Amino acid sequence: MYSKGHGGNIYDEAINYDFSVNTNPLGMPEDVKEKLKENLGDICEVYPEETCYELRKSISLKENISEHQIICGNGASELIYGLVRAIRPQKALVVVPSFSEYIRALRAEDTQMVYYHLAPERDFIVAEDIMSYLTPDIDMVFLCNPNNPTGKLIDPDLMLDIITYCRMNQIYVVIDECFMVNMPNQKTPTEVKNHVPSPKLFKTLQEAGNWGKVVNVRTVGALNEIVANGGASNLILVQEALQEKKIAQIAEKIAGDASKKFVMIAGPSSSGKTSFSHRLSIQLRTFGITPHPISLDNYFKNREDTPIDENGNYDFECLEAIDVEQFNKDMTALLAGETVQMPVFNFLTGHREYKGDFLKLGKDDILVLEGIHGLNDKLSYSLPKESKFKIYISALTQLNIDEHNRISTTDGRLIRRMVRDARTRGSSAAKTISMWPSVRRGEDKYIFPFQEEADVMFNSALIYELAVLKPYAEAILFGIPKDAPEYIEAKRLLKFLDYFLTISSEGIPKNSLMREFVGGSVFNV
Repeated sequence: MYSKGHGGNIYDEAINYDFSVNTNPLGMPEDVKEKLKENLGDICEVYPEETCYELRKSISLKENISEHQIICGNGASELIYGLVRAIRPQKALVVVPSFSEYIRALRAEDTQMVYYHLAPERDFIVAEDIMSYLTPDIDMVFLCNPNNPTGKLIDPDLMLDIITYCRMNQIYVVIDECFMVNMPNQKTPTEVKNHVPSPKLFKTLQEAGNWGKVVNVRTVGALNEIVANGGASNLILVQEALQEKKIAQIAEKIAGDASKKFVMIAGPSSSGKTSFSHRLSIQLRTFGITPHPISLDNYFKNREDTPIDENGNYDFECLEAIDVEQFNKDMTALLAGETVQMPVFNFLTGHREYKGDFLKLGKDDILVLEGIHGLNDKLSYSLPKESKFKIYISALTQLNIDEHNRISTTDGRLIRRMVRDARTRGSSAAKTISMWPSVRRGEDKYIFPFQEEADVMFNSALIYELAVLKPYAEAILFGIPKDAPEYIEAKRLLKFLDYFLTISSEGIPKNSLMREFVGGSVFNV
């Protein structure tokens, strides 16, 4: 790949659609053509300004960096060649396969090259062993992120390690992120927002993908093969053991810091927050810590005091639906060693109640608090930062339909919620589907912006779960009539579930997060 030259060579090779270059295969959009026509006179009458003064000035203002730190060029290739020509490195490290122009530019300056080969057995990712290639005689290193042609991203922590090492050893680092895709959302399809990196979430997703490789279950087909061959029970036990190991590691981290008195757990709907908080509490006990699991829902304001959204409905997702002042008053008192009467919210009456449940924190006591606003410091503004340990939990599925089609984590959580709502609240699948957009809006506004604030992230997805949820979900989805607005979505989900062979829930441990949805949990959730 890297020896054949620049992508887009339509003159020497029969290429119809070339995805190695970021050009539009459908041609220039008509509105762009019209704008060019309108401003053609201004373009033609201006002599080319090779320093791009006005452009650099505008970029410097937007990005808040000095214009002297900005170089503009006609495409990445021009900049790559110019950079190599200016620095004239004696020896460079290049990842292969990758964008061919790095090698061609280095060859033009007679630079000696060392190659870091991407291995198929490691899924063509740049691994930690690249650090051993950064020898003292290396002058420059080229990193394509995401890589062309593999599309693989470099782990953010590893990238930071590379940059730090190279800075200390006076090695130039060239990071080519031309193919970093930034997509608009549904609400503002004509506006592309600035990319906000999520290194912790990325690492968690990467771990999930790596786990799928370890158990050799990366696609629905691979899962179905295990089920058909009678290997489902063993897969369940291995997956549950992995989650227990992860929870134990988190508990050990908390126990190692005596200043932590509040474990704040947050995550989107149907992540398994309640079961996780109970399992974490059990693991904390093994370290001699006495945990007290508390749901932040108990601090809901009385129904009549709940804010109203733009549609005239109660907004239970917003922070203002929580009695923040009372919560902070109680937590501060507990931290000071005082005895506090804890509230219980009655969802039937819509009022907070007190039933004589008193709590006082001892030396080895800790509060395990779970709720959607757990990571937002506005909720716990009065508590010292060092007293809080933040955990973000979400169901980040590592399973794909096939090699080219991934499974949406949102779909997985929606199916979880439908099954749980039908079992615990008597809600129909249609009702859950109808309210799901509102739930998602709340997540986008109140949960996802704070996910990188977490000290640790926990992936609650179980590689086998959709095969277990299938019969429960199908039973309630088939109950949605054809004339219902939710029928189309129900039909889509049924088609999706049809890919899976069923796994019985009988073999699932009683403490599994999956029990929160299908029933039978020892935690009574």
